[in-house]
Amino acid sequence: MKCCFKILLSFFCCLFFMCAKSQLTITGTIYDSTKTLPVKDVLVKSSGGTTAVTDSNGRYTIVATDKDSLLFIYQKIIF
Repeated sequence: MKCCFKILLSFFCCLFFMCAKSQLTITGTIYDSTKTLPVKDVLVKSSGGTTAVTDSNGRYTIVATDKDSLLFIYQKIIF
């Protein structure tokens, strides 16, 4: 009986981990088209709903799953 319980428990643990999505921490730096100047205030959105904004050095960190895609949005506002 104990052996059967251990096998069943192992099966459910494996099933749980196979169904769970892998969380990834993605980091990067965004540059302008000349690839020399970092771009700040770029919105980074994952299809899973998490967001990040680039800092003054163009760097961002966002948590997403292995199934998510990323969208980068930059709007230059001129007054």
